[in-house]
This record gives sequence, structure tokens and C-alpha cells, in this order.
Amino acid sequence: MSRIQSRENAFKIIYSKLYTSDEQISPIEQIDDFCASIVLAFTTNFDEIKSKVESNLKGTTIERLYKIDLALLYEAIAEIFYIKGSEYKVVINEVVNLAKKYSTDRSPSFINGFLAGLVK
Repeated sequence: MSRIQSRENAFKIIYSKLYTSDEQISPIEQIDDFCASIVLAFTTNFDEIKSKVESNLKGTTIERLYKIDLALLYEAIAEIFYIKGSEYKVVINEVVNLAKKYSTDRSPSFINGFLAGLVK
């Protein structure tokens, strides 16, 4: 499985975790080690990741974000900050592409700007 597909699967799992406290990792059939490591990084470091989002939002609150955008931010932050060897430029690009696929027209630029500001 490609890293692109692994990231997409991790995003889907993280998105589903925003709506449930179920400990089952995912209904997604194909979970590879890379996907599992992103999800584990997210769940293990959730409080820190959420704090990074909250403290870097300007003009809005975490509750007002689209859940898809929030899940994409969580996925990217988990990978960038907690997975060794992840290139932040690649992660941001792929998460922006996921935003184009799954979210609103404004989401890709919001996510790109947010994450670019966070890694600086």
C-alpha cells in the first residue's frame, strides 16, 4: 500500500474517532503499519495535538471547524510531529490533496496555511 493510501486511511480512522469512543481501530479493511503508526501517534498524543490546533487558530474556535478539516489537521500534525522521517512538505501536500477530495473549496488553502504556519 502506498503512503498516500495509508494517509487517507489514517484520516478516515481519525475522522471516525471524532464521532465515537469505540476502541476498535477501524472498519477499514486495509490497514498497514504506516497507517497504524499515524493513528497510534494521534491517539497517544491527542491532548498535545488538539492543543497545537487550538493555540494556532486565528479568528475561530476548534468547535467551529469542519470535522473533516479537523481530522485532516490531526492526521498531519500526528505525522509531522510524532512520526520519524516524515517530510512535512510531503505531508502538507498530501493532506491538502485530501482536503480537495473530501472537503470544501476553501479547505485546502486553510489547511495549507495553517500547517505551514505551524511548522515554521
